[in-house]
Amino acid sequence: MGVTRMDNVGIVVRDLDAAIQFFTELGLTLAGRMPIEGEWAGRVTGLRDQRVEIALLRTPDGHGRLELSRFDAPVVVSDHRTAPVNALGYLRVMFAVEDLHETLARLRPLGARVVDQVVDHEGLYRLCYLRGPEGILIGLAQELRSPAPGERPRTRPADEAPAPGAQGRALDGRPAVAVAHVTLETGCMPATAGFFRKLGLRAVFEGSEVSVLELRGGTHLILLRKDRVVGGPATFDLLVDDLRATHQRLTQLGLEPSAIEARPQIDHEVFTVREPGGQVLTVYSTHVSGEPV
Repeated sequence: MGVTRMDNVGIVVRDLDAAIQFFTELGLTLAGRMPIEGEWAGRVTGLRDQRVEIALLRTPDGHGRLELSRFDAPVVVSDHRTAPVNALGYLRVMFAVEDLHETLARLRPLGARVVDQVVDHEGLYRLCYLRGPEGILIGLAQELRSPAPGERPRTRPADEAPAPGAQGRALDGRPAVAVAHVTLETGCMPATAGFFRKLGLRAVFEGSEVSVLELRGGTHLILLRKDRVVGGPATFDLLVDDLRATHQRLTQLGLEPSAIEARPQIDHEVFTVREPGGQVLTVYSTHVSGEPV
C-alpha cells in the first residue's frame, strides 16, 4: 500500500508563541504543544542531542495539520524564511479561507503583509501570498464560485452566534466548538498507546514521555508518562456508533471488556474496559443528534 494521507507540514520558527498566535488567528486550532528530545529523535532527524519544542495545529476540517518547531539545540545553521517565491525547495503552505479580505484584516495587526497584490482570478478564486511571522511565506485562497444548481448554502439561525474570533467557520453545519484535549496519565506508555490504537484512535505522535492520539471530531487524547499511577475511573468516557460490534472486536483482541449493560435512565447501553495503566474507560452507545458533528 502507498501513501494514505499527507499528515502535516513543518515550519521552523524562532518565536513559537508568536507563530501559534498568528496561525490560531488565521483559523487553525492548537492541538498540542510538547518538547521533543532524546536519542530516538536524533535518529529520525540526523541531529544528535536535539532539543525541540513543537506545536501541532489543525485546520477546521480536521484533515490538515501544521507542525511548528523551535530548536533550542543544536544551533540553527540555515535560514531561508524570507527566500523569494522562485527559490528551490519547500516554499509555502496555501490555506483556503472563506473571506480573504476579512482574514487579512485580522492578520495585519500581527505583522502580516501581502507580498504584492490580492488578485481575483477569472471570478473563480481570490488569491494572495503574504509574509507571516518571521517572514514566513503562506498563501490564501478564497473560492468565489456561486452555489451549484440545487446546492443550498447553509445560513446560520439568528440566535446561533459564532464563537468569538470564529465567525463563519462552521458553515458546514457543525457546532463551532469542540473539545480540544483530554489527558490520561500512564506508567506504561507503549502499552497504553497501543491499547488506544486498537480501540480505534489515530496516532498523531508517540513518544516515551508524551503521546498524542486523535478521536473523531479532532479531539486529541494526550498521554502523559508518570512513574506511579493510581488506577480507577478515567476522567473521560468514549462513544461509538456500534457498541456491540465494538465490544465483540475488543473481546477478540483480548482486551476483556465488561458485559454490556443497559442504562434506560439515560437511554444508553455501556460497557467498561481497563487500559494497561489501570484506568477504566466507559464506552457508550451513540447519542449524536443526527446533525453534522
